[in-house]
Order: sequence, then C-alpha cells, then structure tokens
Amino acid sequence: MSTHSNKATSRRIKCLSYGFFVASLLLGPAPHAAYANSAKISSSEFGAKWPFKVKEVEVRCRSLGQLKELVVIADGKSYALNGTAKRDRSLRDIEEIWLPDPSIPGTKINIGPIIERGKGLC
Repeated sequence: MSTHSNKATSRRIKCLSYGFFVASLLLGPAPHAAYANSAKISSSEFGAKWPFKVKEVEVRCRSLGQLKELVVIADGKSYALNGTAKRDRSLRDIEEIWLPDPSIPGTKINIGPIIERGKGLC
C-alpha cells in the first residue's frame, strides 16, 4: 500500500469514529440501559400537595455519568421528569399529568419533592 492510501484510510476511520461519536451524543443512551432503582409513590403520601393527575406513579432513576435521568411511569406511559430525561424523545412530557396549583393561578404544584426522591434512587 502506498503512503497516500494509508493516509486516506486513516482519515476515513477518523471520520467514521467521529460520526459514531456525534450520533451517540444526539441519540442519547441506549433505550435498554437499565434504571438503577425505582419507587412507587402515591397521592396518599402527599395529600393536597400531590402534583399528578394520576393516583400513583413509579419513579425511576438512571445514572448517566454525572447526570441523573428521572422518569415517571403512570398508567403504563413513561414521562420525562427532569431535563436530562427530556433528551430521550421517546418519553412523554410530564406536563400531560402535572396538576396546576389552585392556590397560585398559572403555576403547577411543586414537583421538587418527587424529583429529589428520584435522585435518591441513583
């Protein structure tokens, strides 16, 4: 093989490697990557501060390096609970099941305690 051919092959390999790297960043984690733990949480634990339209959810956490992907499962559907999870376009928007706060028009019931509980699972 000539030197020119070796350089061209080396460039192609670098380009392919870079392409796979960029694709992995855009697509996010593999959908089969396991969640570390999960916890069922019900409205009875929160009373009037329950933030969801459904009576019970399952919160799941998956560590992605320093990031934590939090997902809520409700009625067999998966919802992105935090910004990291929103990268996964297969997840539904949490807004679909998130209740408005009746005491402060135009806002939602605080979802922070659910997020903190989810983070604690990782």
